[in-house]
Amino acid sequence: MEIEKVKEYQDIYDKHLSTINQVQKSLKLLKKSQKEYKKLLDYYYSEQFTKDFDDSNTFPIPDGMDLGILSEDAIFDLIGENYNLGVELMEIGLKIIKDN
Repeated sequence: MEIEKVKEYQDIYDKHLSTINQVQKSLKLLKKSQKEYKKLLDYYYSEQFTKDFDDSNTFPIPDGMDLGILSEDAIFDLIGENYNLGVELMEIGLKIIKDN
């Protein structure tokens, strides 16, 4: 028995198992967040968003209130990030399936 090789493979196993557990936790968070994200998308494509966007230039905003979502790019950029993440998750998933 090559103890050093067995130890190396045990380390690989332990690290990969830990990674899988972390990813599973992150996926649970992502699933929950996607439900909230859908609400944001519905708002973004609504007439209310357009009204809020137009009003944001004239309506007095309380100090310290973050209204970054009313910029022209914030939600649009998030849509792109979300899409790219979905593509990356599909690519990783396909590689995992093919490698097994």
